[in-house]
Amino acid sequence: MKKERNTNIEILRLICMLLIVASHFGSHTSWNFHPGFGWNKFYVQLLVIGGHLGVDIFVIITGYFTIMSKYTGFKKVISLWKQVLYSSWVLFMIAIVIK
Repeated sequence: MKKERNTNIEILRLICMLLIVASHFGSHTSWNFHPGFGWNKFYVQLLVIGGHLGVDIFVIITGYFTIMSKYTGFKKVISLWKQVLYSSWVLFMIAIVIK
């Protein structure tokens, strides 16, 4: 059975990913800006704002596809809960051993 692809949403997700990467690039650079207003600082702030917008849109798209998926049932929740408990227990034991 062939799944129907929604290319518009996939392109929007790709743009959001690029905005997020650009935001990380802009916020983690070692550029030294002069105090006050500067165009370079303004452009970097636009990158950071675009990254926040990209994250918001990406989360909304992911939530939409999660809600619309046909396989969201009790078994999936129990399976996820078991994985979380196991991982938490292992990390707790590692923390006790390290400390």
